[in-house]
Amino acid sequence: MLCHLFSFFLFFLSFFLSFFLSFLPRVFFSYRTLSTYSRCFSATVPDALLTFNIFYFFSFLGLFDMCHQDHKAKGWNIGIRTYEEGQEEGARIYFSLETDRANSPSVLMSDRTYEPNRWVHVAASYTGKKMKLYINTALVGVQHLQTGDIFSVSASSCKEIFLGGTPYSKENLYRGSVDQILVWNFPLKHGDVAQNMFDARISMEREKGIVFKESFDDLSQWKSFLKGEPELHFSNIEDYRYDLQLVAPPCGKTVCDDPDVIRSYVQHRELRQEKKVRYRIVNVMDDNEQNPKVTKIQTVSQHRALVSTFKQYNISWELEEVKLRNTSLRHKTVLLDCLPMQIGDKHCNRECQHTQTGNDGGDCDPDEIPCDAVNLGNGRCDFECNRAYYEWDKGDCCQSAFKSANSTCLDPDSPNRIYLSMDEYKTALNVNGSTHLNVYLASWSLKGLATFPWEKHVYNVLGKYSSLLFSP
Repeated sequence: MLCHLFSFFLFFLSFFLSFFLSFLPRVFFSYRTLSTYSRCFSATVPDALLTFNIFYFFSFLGLFDMCHQDHKAKGWNIGIRTYEEGQEEGARIYFSLETDRANSPSVLMSDRTYEPNRWVHVAASYTGKKMKLYINTALVGVQHLQTGDIFSVSASSCKEIFLGGTPYSKENLYRGSVDQILVWNFPLKHGDVAQNMFDARISMEREKGIVFKESFDDLSQWKSFLKGEPELHFSNIEDYRYDLQLVAPPCGKTVCDDPDVIRSYVQHRELRQEKKVRYRIVNVMDDNEQNPKVTKIQTVSQHRALVSTFKQYNISWELEEVKLRNTSLRHKTVLLDCLPMQIGDKHCNRECQHTQTGNDGGDCDPDEIPCDAVNLGNGRCDFECNRAYYEWDKGDCCQSAFKSANSTCLDPDSPNRIYLSMDEYKTALNVNGSTHLNVYLASWSLKGLATFPWEKHVYNVLGKYSSLLFSP
C-alpha cells in the first residue's frame, strides 16, 4: 500500500508511538540508513504557501526531538526545497540533519530538480561522521560536517516521526505519495542501497537491523495532526522496475556523457550501430592559394588514420575540405585566454605575456624599456618603442596592412595587428557547423597544446560542440 498526502487540505501525519520510539537506541539510530519511495504531484502551489519570503520547502519525512525548545533543529528530515529564499522553481530533494551537539543543520541536495508525478527512491545514511544521500541508488551527496549522536539520552522518549510536514510549520506541507519506509540501525553500503531499491529486503542478517518499517497497511498507529485524512492506494512501484530513464549527468550535456552509458557502449560492441561522422577541415591559405595550413597529402594521411582507428567501433568518417583564401588570416596568431582589450591595459595579464603581444603591450616588462624620443613618430617602427606606454611608437608600427607573420603591429585597436582572439578568428572564418564537425587550423600563442575546443557561444552553430581548433 502507499499513502497519498494532500497538503492542500492542510494535513500531515505524526507518528504517535512514543513508547516504541523511546526504545530506538540513540547511538544505533545515529548510525543508520533510511530508505523510502516518494512521488511528488505536479499541482500549482497555492499562494498561501508562498506569501512569505521563505524557501520553497516541503518535508515529507522527518524524526524530531519534540522536547527540544527548538523543533526546527534537532533531528533529521527529507523533503523538497530550493537553494535560495524566494525561489519558486528548481526544487530538489534534500536530506537535512542536525546532531544533538551541533549548532546548525547540514543539508545535502539532489544533483537535479525533481520530476513531478514520477516515483523516486530516496535513501539517506549517517555513520556518526558522514552523511550520504542516494537518489534512485545513485550517490548524489556526501558531507562530513555533523558528528556524534543525533539525540541525547534525555530525548529517548521525545522522538516522533512526522510524515508530510514538520512540527514547526503548518503551511508548507507535502503533496504527493509515500510508499514503504525502512530505517536500519547501521549505514548500508552503496550496493545494498541499490539491491534494496525494488526488493525492499537485503538478507535475513540485514533484516535484523531494521528498527522501523512502515508499509501503510494499517494507519491505526498514526495520528492525524491537522484536518483531512490520507488516502491509501495499492502501490504501482513495480510498474517502474524496468522503466529506464536516461538523463544527462550533472557534469555532462547529453546522456552520452553518463559513465554507465559509456561503459556499456565499450563492453557491448555487438549493440553498436554504424555511425558516420561528417567533418570539415577549414584550410586557410594565402590569396594566391599558396602556403596552406595543411597540404593535401597531410589531409589524406590524417583521414586514413581516423578511418582505420575508429573502424573497430563502427564509426566511419566523411571528409570535406573548405579552402579559404585569406593571406591576413593565414598568418595571424590566435590568442588563447587573452583578449585584445587586455593588452596594454596597465595590468600584467599572464595569459597575454608572450612575444606576439609585446609582453602584454609592455605591461609585464620588469621596467620600462628605454626609447629615444626622437624615434617616436619618425615613420619607422622601432622595436624598443613598440609598447603601449609609448603609444605603440606613435603608430609607426601599424602603418602598413598586415601581410605576414613578420608584421610588427601590436596595437589592439589597429586592424593591422598580428593577433586575433578566438572569437574574432571564428567570426572571420564564418563557417557554419550545424551539419559538420568543423576542424579549424591556426597558429596560436601557447606552446604544447594540440587542440582547443571553443568554450564561448556553446549553443550556436559556430560554438564548442561543432568545432575544434588545431595547431597543424
